[in-house]
Amino acid sequence: MSLQPGSFSQPAHQTSLGPIGNETARGVELVLQPDEAALLERILNNYLSDLHMEITHTDSYDMRQALKDDRALARQLLARLQQLRAGVAPEGVGR
Repeated sequence: MSLQPGSFSQPAHQTSLGPIGNETARGVELVLQPDEAALLERILNNYLSDLHMEITHTDSYDMRQALKDDRALARQLLARLQQLRAGVAPEGVGR
């Protein structure tokens, strides 16, 4: 696994995640081997499951909103990872 600023080109056997959304700052590229991408997908799924309980049991409005923002970001990241693993380039990310 390596973190590299710059382009989003990748060998066919690796998964690369570019910046999320319409970031104006330069993003970071994360290159993962297939087994690392599969692990990250499982971690994100588990995190999202746990996050649902956290949101439900949080009394503070501000904290609940922050957790909901985290959930939205994690969902976007998971969706992009799943698209890349399926061989489909996510919207806004070149291959």
